[in-house]
Amino acid sequence: VALGVNKTGNKSNANSETERDRIFFYHQALDAGVNLFDTAELYGGGYSEEILGKAIRDRRQKAIVCSKFNAKNSKKEKMKASLDNSLKRLGTDYIDFYLSHWPSPDIPIEELVFTLKEFQKQGKIRAYGIGNATFQEVQRFSSESDFFIVENEYNLLEKGAEKDIIPFCNKNNLLFMAYSPFLQGKKIKFKQKIEDLLEKYNCSRQQLLLSWIYRNNIISIVRTLNFNHLR
Repeated sequence: VALGVNKTGNKSNANSETERDRIFFYHQALDAGVNLFDTAELYGGGYSEEILGKAIRDRRQKAIVCSKFNAKNSKKEKMKASLDNSLKRLGTDYIDFYLSHWPSPDIPIEELVFTLKEFQKQGKIRAYGIGNATFQEVQRFSSESDFFIVENEYNLLEKGAEKDIIPFCNKNNLLFMAYSPFLQGKKIKFKQKIEDLLEKYNCSRQQLLLSWIYRNNIISIVRTLNFNHLR
C-alpha cells in the first residue's frame, strides 16, 4: 500500500498547526511500515511535495517517493525544470519514481522516455513511468524501456485496466499502481456476496477492496489523514 499525499491542501490555506499535524501523520505512517508516498507537482501547487520533504528529511532512506510532472511540462527543458523544482521542494537529491502525470499528445513517447533515461543516468531519479495511460501508450513505453511504473485508476467500478494493461504489466514485470482504490469516495450498494465476504473474513469494505486489488500484484494508493483509517 502507498500513501497518496494529495490531500495536503494549498500553502495559502495552511498554518503551522496543520503543517505540524501532517508531518506527524507521515511519521506515523513510516513507523507503521508504510514507506511509499505518492505525490505530484500539481498537488497543492507543490505544497504536497514540500510537506512530504519536511517529513522525510531525517528519514530519507526509509521512504520511497513517487512524484509526477504535469503533462504540459513534457518537453525536455520544462521537464528538467519540473524535476529540479520537485527535488528542491522535497529536499532531496533524487526521486525514486518519477512519472508523467498524463501522456502529452504533443510529445512522442520515445522522446519522453529518452529524457527520463537521461535523468536516471544523472542519478536524479531511480525509476520512471507514466500515469493515466492507454494500453497503446503503455506498449510504446515498453518498447523503449525494460522497466517502468504505470499509475492508473483501478477499482470495482473502473476495471478497464484488467483487459490488457494489468496482464501486460504482470507478464513484463512492470509495476502497476492503482489510484482511487476506494472508488473516489463514491457510495455504492454492495452485492450480498460481498457482504458475505465481509462477514466471513471479519474485515472492512476498504480492507476487502485492497485485498481484491493486491491479488494482481498491484500497489494501491490510499488517501487519508487519519492514522486509524490507515492502520
